[in-house]
Amino acid sequence: MYTDALCHLEDPRAGDVARALDAAAAADVHALLWAEADPLRARPPPAPPAGLRVHIARGLHPGFIQGDGRAQLDAVVRALDAGARAVGEIGLDAREGLAPLSVQLHCVAAQLDEAGARDLPVVLHVVRAHEQMLALLHDRAPVRGLVHGFRKSEALARRYLDAGLAVSFGLPLAHPGADRLRQVAAALPKNRVLTETDTPEPHAGHASSPAQVRAVTDALAAARGTPVDETAAAVAAAFDAVLGV
Repeated sequence: MYTDALCHLEDPRAGDVARALDAAAAADVHALLWAEADPLRARPPPAPPAGLRVHIARGLHPGFIQGDGRAQLDAVVRALDAGARAVGEIGLDAREGLAPLSVQLHCVAAQLDEAGARDLPVVLHVVRAHEQMLALLHDRAPVRGLVHGFRKSEALARRYLDAGLAVSFGLPLAHPGADRLRQVAAALPKNRVLTETDTPEPHAGHASSPAQVRAVTDALAAARGTPVDETAAAVAAAFDAVLGV
């Protein structure tokens, strides 16, 4: 019973969504979080196959902010009113070519506050802006949710844990050269570690899919020295705790 804590199946690169969900169920994926990145391009998910729970997160990703983001933030509120299990994917990304960090800070702060008002967890994307994000979280701690695609140090991971979040590891955890990252994942509390694919972000030259979360779980189990089924069960419990299900 595997868990994909973050995928973007509304992304056209994900291909045939129904086929991806069927493949996930066939791979014994029992739950996934479908996180929308832009409320203006969201599409409703198809009915999932038996045995697969699909939870929806709605939010404005920093890479999709247009102008000052206000129209998109209004759309996020309307989308959340229609129903969601989490607010995300939201965050900060200081790479060149994206919205100014001042605009990103306004957008993520508004969405953190919206999540708090609704008692919903958040799904965070953070690139080259960890101190700024941690400052926002500190002002609102504890914050329920997850920081996704983690590839940094144990010390930084524990700062996110201290803020209330779980830490989610993606397909890079299964890379042969990722020994240090696996050490980080193994050192963290089992009830605060998640697995994800970030579908359809490429892995090994191809678009990823939720079924590949098995490889992440296998890598985590090997790093911990625990059976795969025990590791998968711990991740499933941590995921349900984050979502409040």
